[in-house]
Amino acid sequence: IVIATTHLPGDDPVASLAAELDVGCYRGPVDDVLTRLRGAVNAAQASVMVQILGDNPLVPGELIDAVVHARRERQADYLANLTPEHVHAPPELARFALGIRAEAITRTALDHCDALVTSPDDREHGTSYIYGHPEAFTLSYLEATGRWAPLNRPELNLAVNYPWNLDLIRGLVDRLGPEVSVDDALSALDTDRELAALASQDPDAAERLGHATTHAGG
Repeated sequence: IVIATTHLPGDDPVASLAAELDVGCYRGPVDDVLTRLRGAVNAAQASVMVQILGDNPLVPGELIDAVVHARRERQADYLANLTPEHVHAPPELARFALGIRAEAITRTALDHCDALVTSPDDREHGTSYIYGHPEAFTLSYLEATGRWAPLNRPELNLAVNYPWNLDLIRGLVDRLGPEVSVDDALSALDTDRELAALASQDPDAAERLGHATTHAGG
């Protein structure tokens, strides 16, 4: 495990926590996440990177394993469970909720991506160029079907990007405990109108509940 964070003094507590947990920590550029990821992969001497975004706290370990195994079986450059971010994938495919994503990318693909990308936006998002250019990479996706059918909720946002997203996660932890599973979280959203509004991809839904709109960082 390597936490890829920034070199800003504000992320010193993240590095301290990594040391306390005895996991790796690589610190790199703030906005050039692609360079940061490559640095972390090179430092770990990894042939495949499995990325879990820091603002996706509800990704189940079983799903991470499924993504890793599927990429190996399909020999893909890039494999992820399909979410609304993957706008270039066929629209009829079943997508997971936003904020429930694991990505497995080969080091070779990451290096190739780095050589091709010039857009600051793609460098900031790290892997967006890869899944946005199927002509340059072998892509594959894990759909929200079968075992994962209950997570076929693309209308929901479970990522922590805004204050109301944090309110949602805190509400779920208060209700279900610190080791809340995503399955239990979705069940709670189906019975609690206020929590469901906080999980809506419609910002106005949270606004109507009086929650702030200042960006909380990701």
